[in-house]
Amino acid sequence: MIKFENVSMVYEPRQQNAALDDINIEISRGEFAFLVGESGSGKSTFLSLVLREKRSTDGAVYVAGQNLNRIPSRRVPKLRRDIGFVFQDFRLLRERTVFDNVAFAMEVIGASRAQIRERVPDALKLVGLEDKARRKPTELSGGEQQRVGIARAIVNKPSILLADEPTGNLDRKNSIEVMNVLNRINQNGTTVLMATHAHELVSEYRHRVIELQRGQVIRDEVEGQYTPMTTVVNQDGSRELLVGDSAVEHHEDSQVAEDQKDEDQ
Repeated sequence: MIKFENVSMVYEPRQQNAALDDINIEISRGEFAFLVGESGSGKSTFLSLVLREKRSTDGAVYVAGQNLNRIPSRRVPKLRRDIGFVFQDFRLLRERTVFDNVAFAMEVIGASRAQIRERVPDALKLVGLEDKARRKPTELSGGEQQRVGIARAIVNKPSILLADEPTGNLDRKNSIEVMNVLNRINQNGTTVLMATHAHELVSEYRHRVIELQRGQVIRDEVEGQYTPMTTVVNQDGSRELLVGDSAVEHHEDSQVAEDQKDEDQ
């Protein structure tokens, strides 16, 4: 379904570290995979290549058997009809109703009114918002707004759903609700790839975990858990990656120091 063969991505010719460096990975049809790693590890670049927002510098990216580096730009819109995308910041049309926000994804591809009347209620039912169809986004909680975003992403029945930090702006209760929706969508056969920093959710839901570090895959684990990590700068200027308990302890120590600094001020 999604396959990276020796994929590298360099944004600038003199860039010291590649955004992605010789990635080889395959995500099968119907899988649910978490894409994790610290900021700057390459998660967003990975998703943008799957969506064909960018072309890789080297290697080949395949989606549904198509080499994305070789398809002409005029065919990209058709490719994207089979890929749903969920944003961290929802990106809903505030002046439109929930129904109209979801319907918009069908309108842009030329769906008929009959198709819209049939599919939109089904999508809203799947995300548990069938009773909020006539509400405006401003009348909904953050979790409900994100579920509208998910309904919009799946209303055209894509085979792949990409989610970029979909719980990043949500509390735990709403995050769980969103994860349960994504699980239901996956159980219906949709391939789900979710980039996230939410280590509690990754460890709790135990799907496949693909971990990136400086553009390289350092872990690919079935039913994996999130491994906390952080980069620290030593006194000599060198950088060190702390993993697991060491990363947690460093974060806690840094937070204590920051809190003490605020008190002193």
